[in-house]
Amino acid sequence: MTTQQSAEQQTETLEAVLSEAAPFIIPLSEQQTLQLLNGLRASIINLREEKKFSESIIQGLHHGLLVVDLDGRVRKSNSVAQSIFKPVTEQLDGQYLRDILGAEAVEQLLATSLVRSNQFDREFSFATSTDEKKTIGFSNVSQENASGCKIGVIISLADISKLQYVRKEMEKMNRLATIAEIASAVAHEVRNPLAGIKIMAQSIEEESRDNSEQQECARRITRQVDRLNILLSDFFSYARPAEPKKKPTSLRTILGETRPLINNRLTKNHITLHAEIDSTLPKIIADPHQLQQVFLNLFLNAIDAIKEQGRIDIKASLPSKNRLRQYNKSYPALLENCPYVVVHFTDNGTGMSPATAEQVFEPFFTTKTSGAGLGLSIVYRTLKENDAAIVLESAEGKGTTFTIFLKAETDG
Repeated sequence: MTTQQSAEQQTETLEAVLSEAAPFIIPLSEQQTLQLLNGLRASIINLREEKKFSESIIQGLHHGLLVVDLDGRVRKSNSVAQSIFKPVTEQLDGQYLRDILGAEAVEQLLATSLVRSNQFDREFSFATSTDEKKTIGFSNVSQENASGCKIGVIISLADISKLQYVRKEMEKMNRLATIAEIASAVAHEVRNPLAGIKIMAQSIEEESRDNSEQQECARRITRQVDRLNILLSDFFSYARPAEPKKKPTSLRTILGETRPLINNRLTKNHITLHAEIDSTLPKIIADPHQLQQVFLNLFLNAIDAIKEQGRIDIKASLPSKNRLRQYNKSYPALLENCPYVVVHFTDNGTGMSPATAEQVFEPFFTTKTSGAGLGLSIVYRTLKENDAAIVLESAEGKGTTFTIFLKAETDG
């Protein structure tokens, strides 16, 4: 007898069993038989109610629940679990997890421990048909029968992809803030002595007009001090960014004012620039001067990556709500229901390895022989200050695309 049967079927089954067992049991009066059947019917109704109650609890959970047998076949799942795995299977119940997730993930899911662990303290990842990576946190316990034998595993799970992304972004921001404080303190302590060195060097240059060698040494000192001051200015730009004066501004105008600053370098390096900015785009909410500096840094970075004979493409668009939802799945830090103008800034330069791409926005990280490695860090921080975001995709030998999300002006 199983709780999957209807009450009527279970009653009929019991009556048939009683009928077959009649020769072997003590004869009962009609009243006793009726009482027995009524008791059995009441038990079946209670079982049905217990089943419905259990189903309501399972379906009402805010996390996914899987009940699988020892072979990894899903015997029962709730709606949250079905939603988590919908990108890889339409029907979860009855499926073998190894066919959906692979043998390695199933091995993790079925491995139980005698030590009770915290909820979702373990995790695994899988890729959907659209190459979207999902990270799942889970915990599990053994399912045992009345005899205490293990017959399966009960798995609690949740999609922690967004949580993991946000946690990573928070760790990055905390780390950058700490580095910024250190950079600010160092820059402040160094700038004052440098000012004194420059004054003394200029004084030596003036007093040694009859000694060309001393004059040259003094000029070299002054040039090096100026070089260090430029570096310190970068430190201060990163450590203490100016408060942005955000206002509605035209993206076409910003790019139009930035282009003349790099035209000579583009021509010298034989680099073609192609910009596709729709004239119907709404204005963006940002500090125009800071955004111009962002694009200037991206241009210089792209020119260094291309070196010669290359191409830079800029494309800006106002994506649909559905497209923005897709972006939000990949970049959960974006604000939901917020209109963005999306800018794709692409070069066909040398590209980056995954390890380099992971660190490219870190301050003082650089693969160049010169520079302090603050250019892209300043870009990242400046955009954050302007309620914008930037991510990159890159492949060695194939170039790099920076995708920038800028808040769009709304009619309201």
